[in-house]
Amino acid sequence: MNGGIALGQMVQPKKVVEMEVQQGTIHIQHYCVYLIPVNHKPCSSVEAIMPSKPEILNRGTVARSRLFRADEIHLRFSNGEVRTYEKLCTGGPGAVLIVPLLDENTVLLVREYAVGIEDYHLALPKGAMDLGESLLEAANRELKEEVGYGARQLKFLKRIHLSPAYMEHGINLVLAWDLYPERLPGDEPEPIEVVPYPLDRLLELVMRPDVCEGRSIAALFMAREWLAGNLSLEST
Repeated sequence: MNGGIALGQMVQPKKVVEMEVQQGTIHIQHYCVYLIPVNHKPCSSVEAIMPSKPEILNRGTVARSRLFRADEIHLRFSNGEVRTYEKLCTGGPGAVLIVPLLDENTVLLVREYAVGIEDYHLALPKGAMDLGESLLEAANRELKEEVGYGARQLKFLKRIHLSPAYMEHGINLVLAWDLYPERLPGDEPEPIEVVPYPLDRLLELVMRPDVCEGRSIAALFMAREWLAGNLSLEST
């Protein structure tokens, strides 16, 4: 867009140019405009420019199944706009997804059936946390159940959400290394195939048609950056 200007709504070009010259980088709430001069230099931090969270006017459950609950939520935004959304809610203490590193260049993946896509896929081991378990305890248990290894070293990476626009569910990414053989009985309907894969072929891996689980792809790239010394876990 000309002039390095990002627009939330269309405004008169003359007004935009005048304000850009006079004030440089500004935020105009009335027009939902964030003006960025042509010579603006990117900064290392990302600052929120939204004024405030919308107000929840009302919420209620519209559907429920064995695993999920669908809520209808009525919101009023800071500009007065009122909208209704549906949100898919999940219960329980949470879930973990583990990046098991057999060595500095080998990750252990699992191949299992995914009913959502009605096919087998290759992904990282994951599962629900049990009541009373810590995040790292749950990760080590799932690792033993699905992969047949325990980990002497575990580290929390990040909590991510699959589709935050309408889904509450999030999952905690955990790095696991210094592995040792140990298997616990799991709840899988059939034996899981464990697939070692070299991290130096990560781009080749994520382009495979049977690798389609977005959370696993994100976790694998984060693990690679951590191994390369480009990611500080204390900052996540």
